[in-house]
Amino acid sequence: MDPKSKVPAAGSLRLELFRFVNWRWFDIGIMFLIVCNVFALLLETFPPNPELNGILAEISFYFLLVFTVEAAMKVHSWGLKTYLADGWCRLDAVILMISWLSAVPGLLAMRALRILRITLLFKNSKGLSLRARTLWRRASWCSSSTAT
Repeated sequence: MDPKSKVPAAGSLRLELFRFVNWRWFDIGIMFLIVCNVFALLLETFPPNPELNGILAEISFYFLLVFTVEAAMKVHSWGLKTYLADGWCRLDAVILMISWLSAVPGLLAMRALRILRITLLFKNSKGLSLRARTLWRRASWCSSSTAT
């Protein structure tokens, strides 16, 4: 089900939120933040530089807050059932849960999974999405043909 097809009642605050989260520039802004977040994740160093990694952890936390607010706005304007019916939104929800769990001390291994957020860039680009599917199929074919 396309979340943009279920429009809330006219004159409601939910309708204004619906228009905002479905606005093209809102998506572009979120994609820009995803790219910035990925760069911040890539800047984390090993062996750890406590000062740099501390700053990056704080920046990552603010990104997490923004992405959580984005998801909450979509859930509120579309409804939970419609939100979860969209595969990209389900992926985003999983990434958000992983990101919040990775903020818990002792669960640092899950931090690496936050990079999955970059896959959300494919959502709005049919060309990138097609290329990713083609690469995935080729990789699957190559791995199955070399295994025999």
